[in-house]
Amino acid sequence: QPRAKGVRVQVAYPAGFESREDAEADEVRKFTRKSGELEEILILHVFPDVSEKRVKQAMPVPSALSQKERHSLWRKMLTGKNKWLRDIRDTKAHGWPGVFVAGTDITKKRGKPYYSQLEVLTVYDGKNMIMLSCTVTGPEERKAAVDRRYAKSSKTACQPFLKSLRFMENTGVNGPEVIERMDDEILQMDDGGPGPLCRRSIRR
Repeated sequence: QPRAKGVRVQVAYPAGFESREDAEADEVRKFTRKSGELEEILILHVFPDVSEKRVKQAMPVPSALSQKERHSLWRKMLTGKNKWLRDIRDTKAHGWPGVFVAGTDITKKRGKPYYSQLEVLTVYDGKNMIMLSCTVTGPEERKAAVDRRYAKSSKTACQPFLKSLRFMENTGVNGPEVIERMDDEILQMDDGGPGPLCRRSIRR
């Protein structure tokens, strides 16, 4: 898949989400699930050939800025008018260094303010940055409903999606492999990641 830019990764997403074709340039795959005015959005992004300077400013790699300095830069980027960062921490995904952030924001959509809760995992594979994001959003006046949905989705959609990321050997197949749904056992995970991936998969 051209959008994957040669990166071979595997992700899984829960049943009930649909693949969307209106992805932005850096979005390799996008999945959504709607319930009335509320929407849950899962996105796999790829940013190729990231500069060494940017990597050392953002990621927990050798010779990087200190954690305090790096997290300060993340906060500056993700905090501002109608944007709030509530969590940031270094992590690893399939052995690669990463950063997890969670926050809220209010943005205009079709001229109407929308309130969102989001979680984002950014991973550096030695050359590219791979980002998985999970957002629960809805009209600002439905803030309480968005918060209730997010409280559930964080456990049943966001964390399983973020923790499903796997880097694969080059098999000659372009683009990501996407697990079509997650069986119940994939939701029973610890910090080490999900259990066995489910039976059906597709390569696009």
